[in-house]
Amino acid sequence: MAVTDIQATVLRITGITPTANSVEDAQRFVVSKIPKDLLSFAQKASSSSTDGSAISFSVNDSITDVQRNGYSCLEIPMGDAIWALDSSSLRYATAKHPVFYHKQGGVHFAPVTDGSNAGYVFYVDYSLIDDDSDLRNAVIFHASAKEFSQLATDGLPSWTSPSLPVAPASPNFGDDLTISSSAPVAPSIPSFTYTDASVTDIIKPLIDISDMASMTESAPSYTKPSVTLEAKPSVTSLSVSATAPVAPSVSTISYSVATNADASAQAVSPITVSTVSKADISGDVPTYTKPVKTAQTAFSAYTSGLSETDPGVFSLASVQPAAPADPSFSTPTIAAITIDALPSAPNYTAPVVGGDAAELSSLDDLDTDNTIDVLLDQPEWDQWFATAAHLIEDEEDTELASVQIQKINSYINAYSQAMQNQLNIFNEGNAVYQAAIQRNIQQAQINAQDAQNESNLLLQKENQEYAAKLQKYSSDLNKYQADVSKEVQEYQQKLSQYNLELNTSLQSWQKTESDNIQLYQTDIQNELNEFNKENARYQANIQAEIAKHNTDLQKAINQAQIDAQDAQQEARQTTEIDQFNKAQDQALDLANRAKQMEDDIANNNIKVQKYTAELNKYQQDIAKEVQDFTNTLGKESQEYQNKLGLYSADLQKFQSDVAERGQESTVKYQNTQYYEKASDKYYQWAQAEIAQYIQNNSKIINQRMAARANRQDQRQQQRR
Repeated sequence: MAVTDIQATVLRITGITPTANSVEDAQRFVVSKIPKDLLSFAQKASSSSTDGSAISFSVNDSITDVQRNGYSCLEIPMGDAIWALDSSSLRYATAKHPVFYHKQGGVHFAPVTDGSNAGYVFYVDYSLIDDDSDLRNAVIFHASAKEFSQLATDGLPSWTSPSLPVAPASPNFGDDLTISSSAPVAPSIPSFTYTDASVTDIIKPLIDISDMASMTESAPSYTKPSVTLEAKPSVTSLSVSATAPVAPSVSTISYSVATNADASAQAVSPITVSTVSKADISGDVPTYTKPVKTAQTAFSAYTSGLSETDPGVFSLASVQPAAPADPSFSTPTIAAITIDALPSAPNYTAPVVGGDAAELSSLDDLDTDNTIDVLLDQPEWDQWFATAAHLIEDEEDTELASVQIQKINSYINAYSQAMQNQLNIFNEGNAVYQAAIQRNIQQAQINAQDAQNESNLLLQKENQEYAAKLQKYSSDLNKYQADVSKEVQEYQQKLSQYNLELNTSLQSWQKTESDNIQLYQTDIQNELNEFNKENARYQANIQAEIAKHNTDLQKAINQAQIDAQDAQQEARQTTEIDQFNKAQDQALDLANRAKQMEDDIANNNIKVQKYTAELNKYQQDIAKEVQDFTNTLGKESQEYQNKLGLYSADLQKFQSDVAERGQESTVKYQNTQYYEKASDKYYQWAQAEIAQYIQNNSKIINQRMAARANRQDQRQQQRR
């Protein structure tokens, strides 16, 4: 019962060591395919029943014979058991004609067994189809077919769709650059309020001088330069915390002319003094001409000429292909393999023996001791031997005893001939029955093969359809990846070109505006220097004319003083003192006001310089904000490029996984088909081994049965 060689051979064929259950399944398969009378070498007997109990035996299809005390038992339905156990029934089982039936997993005997009439069940033990059996190859082939079939099942691919990587979100470059810095406010024009000095309050008798208001020259006025800043450039998301400086306020200078109202009026001879006119002063009053600032060019004018517009938010136009659903291989609908109805199995019918006894071998005593039964209508078969014994032992009539024995031999010979005839009938029916079995088995095998071929074709078709879907999906995925790469590359090119042109335009705009501001500041300084130069010359001319007229005035005053010296000495003294004081006050006040004007001009120059410094700082703040925005834009662009790189790598890995799994599925399907073919081949080989075994052994059995019949005939002829 060793199966070590069988397992080793299956291992060499399939590469897998079969389990004990796998080998057992193959052994059972072989036993089920072979008629039981051809497996006598694998027959075993169960334990005996000697107490009327049943023998537990659930595998009824492996039973070859059931015997009670050496007599084969005829199987009856369980429902007939009550009659077989009833001694008054015509179907009552006897010791020489026992029967058996199945009930609740056990084999029951009728008559029941006892100590001297033991019952046995003979059956085919599948485990004896082992390494030493002629059927070992059938076991090997069937076990190999099962292992190949399992390999085919295990090799079916289980598809798990790889996850498509998620495209990175489009970068947020923010809104347009907004400059939060405020342009500095230019200092307001200083207001010089000047009231012409008047001598109307000078005592008329003392001096007669025309009002200085009649002078045609006016004090120079400072006109502030007008700085008009153009619209600030529109850039994206930049916030600057710098605050524009507040222009300082310029105080208004007011002057009140000193009067001599408190001076005592005195009678003085009038003195005529010529009025200072503009013609007496060399040079015109200087006029400050503000420089004209070049109009600022809007930044939009630089961006409108860009060859590439803002590419905006990156989005994919390509549609990702839908992955094919996991393969669902339909289980082929295989019609039930049916075996045509077999003809009724032939039954061996024993020759019919009349009389009270069923068989000649039934030995009974004479009805009356030492008296031969003379009833003519009853062939007392059961008493023939008793009659012969009576003639020999009681009557001692050897002649009659010989005749009786000859009669018995004649009956036996006739009975043997009848039995041979019944056996021939049985053999003929059995041959027809076996032929029908073989025909039906072959038809069932053909039907099974057709069903297997249909199943293989269906599986191959579904496999090809799914492989085609995988190939199309792989092709669509390649196209999708190519489209995505193309879109990403085009977007990157547009973004790079846009950033390049935008930076170039911004630098050009900044340089243009910076050059204009520097030129304007230079013009301001040049005009201011020119004004200061002309104003200094004008002030010098005024001072010279004033000094000149002051000298004429002094001469007139001196002359008047000489003329009025005697008459009005006291009054003149008082008046001259007051007048002198007033003149001194006026001269001092005029000097103070001139000084105040110079201070205001100097102060305004300081304000202009401060404004220029603040304007420079404002420009630096703008440059810083623009630079910060540019840096942020570059950083965001670089981060997005990195994300795109990672996405491209993930996409390539995704495509590689899909291709690898598709290739793996193809290989697995090829392996599955190979294993299926190998399984079918070895299954057919196992069937062929069994068929060959049945064919060979059936001939041998027929030959043995024929030889046995011949020997029996020869013995009967010898007895005659």
